[in-house]
Amino acid sequence: MLKDWIWLTTRKGLGARGVLQVLDYFGSPERAFYADPEQYDQIPGLSALARSSLREKGMEGPDRILGECDRLGLRVLTLQDGDYPERLREIPDPPAVLYIRGTLFHFDQEAAIGIVGAREPSPYGEKVAAQLGMDEQAIAQYKAWALATSFQSLATLDETTSSNAMAVDLYVNAKAANAGIPIDAVETYAFQGGIFDNLSPEYQETYLASGLLMAVDVNTVDQETRDALVAVLGEEALEPATQEAIQAQVDQISAMMETWKNRDVAGFEKIYNKEAILESDDELNSKLFTDRDPGMIQYAADYLSQEGSHTGLMVVGAGHMVGGTGIVQGLIDQGYTVEVVPNP
Repeated sequence: MLKDWIWLTTRKGLGARGVLQVLDYFGSPERAFYADPEQYDQIPGLSALARSSLREKGMEGPDRILGECDRLGLRVLTLQDGDYPERLREIPDPPAVLYIRGTLFHFDQEAAIGIVGAREPSPYGEKVAAQLGMDEQAIAQYKAWALATSFQSLATLDETTSSNAMAVDLYVNAKAANAGIPIDAVETYAFQGGIFDNLSPEYQETYLASGLLMAVDVNTVDQETRDALVAVLGEEALEPATQEAIQAQVDQISAMMETWKNRDVAGFEKIYNKEAILESDDELNSKLFTDRDPGMIQYAADYLSQEGSHTGLMVVGAGHMVGGTGIVQGLIDQGYTVEVVPNP
């Protein structure tokens, strides 16, 4: 029943990946709903919150959602439906349920754009985004982590050209598309977004405030924004020492890019210090590598193991190339020879 699909996908702490794990274990949402409570403990990787939520059998929530769908004229698709887009089905963690308004176009044959919005942006998010001239409607299209990464990108812009040296992946993608060269994805947007989306709300708000500090001059913003920054980061956020530390961080990014462009791998590793990042207790830093490096190594190894002669260009962040968990070392461990391409 459709109601069982909605029940499953609204379990707290489960997420898209957890939903698929439950479906893989039970075979259907109906079987998952009628399962004995102790059976949920047999599914590996589920959090205590997810298992507890699966034991809640109330259907008030699904009934309310279906009622809203009827009222708004929304169509509901599940993974078992023949109309479910195949391209979406092929991503690592496809959503088990889709809510559709309007005509279901030929998703598998036409270009499509997906927008993930923060339906309830925090008051703080509204205040800081307003500094960039964004109104409430524009802000509602972004989650806190998305705004934070946008602010960090602004902080590293070349003010004379409005370009960003850290966006080389977009440049390469555009060149390949224009030349008709096949393009594949090492990671999906869903996977990358999931890393940030699974951060705690508290961390996301701190991340947003820290990103804003990199992009604006605290001496020129209005008092309301200053108060909001202090509420999240403390009084020290506005102190000169903090501003000096932020500038040092921006300078460090510039230095890292210079060493990388000059093929100075040792110099890059010294500045970047990936091992310290991996050992930190920061909620995001380790995820950026522990959740991603293995997949990148495997992608490169799979490509190299193909039969015949082939040449490819794999574009990833420099931080994923270095260190004991990086792509270079991972390929060396598998017996491949890896060399730095000299400057032309």
